Amino acid sequence: MKPWPIVDQSQLLQEDFFQGLKYFHSQDWLTALSYFRSIYHLVSKDDTFRCRYMSYYGLVQIYLGNIEGIQLCRRAACGEMMDAGVFCNLVMAELELDHRHNAYKALCQGLDIDQRHPGLNRMQLKMGMRRSVVVPFLKRRHWINRLLGRLMYRLFNNRF
Repeated sequence: MKPWPIVDQSQLLQEDFFQGLKYFHSQDWLTALSYFRSIYHLVSKDDTFRCRYMSYYGLVQIYLGNIEGIQLCRRAACGEMMDAGVFCNLVMAELELDHRHNAYKALCQGLDIDQRHPGLNRMQLKMGMRRSVVVPFLKRRHWINRLLGRLMYRLFNNRF
């Protein structure tokens, strides 16, 4: 009679994570959310991949319209020093909420960790260069340029 195989909980979490990723990449947000939620609640605080799991859980929440997910993404990034993918998720979350300045900061932090991260490089291309100022003789940070810049952005991107 063979004994039951010993299964490490971290191995089960990784399997659930890969299942969640499969649904995440196929944009089945609800199914991905159920996987990431269960992982988030089961993972220990000292797990190596805790920040990664938390960032995906927050990002899926944002894609489902729950803006509270940004707090999870930000908290995951605060605790991460090695995984640039966590910052990639934060960039996507910030862009989804139109927080371009925060997305830029997260992008820079992620690129400091890994300059060759494909997701961060894609986000860098997607964000593109800064638009020119509306009133060129004023500084970029001047309140008139900022106000007119936001209005122009919303006008041309249909975001009212």
